[in-house]
Amino acid sequence: MHVLLAGDAPKSQIAATNPDFTQIYDQAASAICQHLINSPALRKARILPLARDWDELAQQVVSETACHHRRLADDTQNGYRISAGIVRMTRVKHVQELATAISIDINDEIHREYVIVHSRMPQVQRSWIEYNLRIALTRKGNNPNDGLISLLMNEGAFRRMREAGKKDISLVVISSPVIETGE
Repeated sequence: MHVLLAGDAPKSQIAATNPDFTQIYDQAASAICQHLINSPALRKARILPLARDWDELAQQVVSETACHHRRLADDTQNGYRISAGIVRMTRVKHVQELATAISIDINDEIHREYVIVHSRMPQVQRSWIEYNLRIALTRKGNNPNDGLISLLMNEGAFRRMREAGKKDISLVVISSPVIETGE
């Protein structure tokens, strides 16, 4: 019997003939865990504290997106700073309530573009949003922000940002759980 275990971490790729499977599996798993422990987190999520009402939660989201942007934004070739983040809500009604409570008139250095997606949206609309987000948020290749930049450009977000006199832009996705949307 030939066995190949192939993980992303160094020393987690193991090929063997007639091995003790438990032993090589443990060896690969240990290499992967050690790599994760030693590697910095690529992105960090936070669970926001319980808010008294939707307005307070909206303020928390605005504040947290600003912190997230300042910590993780990438510089673009034309001098802008971009970031993207997701806010997961437990129910569709919560997504709708938060989206209604968020003010678009925020007086800070970041222009925010909000995308709302939940399972009760018409399928064709939700599919279009999910397709474009998948392209925008797949950060692979030599220029990992190309998809995000393309989406923001195609949807006029950079124009709105410039009209607002800002150089920072953040895409904020407010969504119901994956189990509901399938994405």
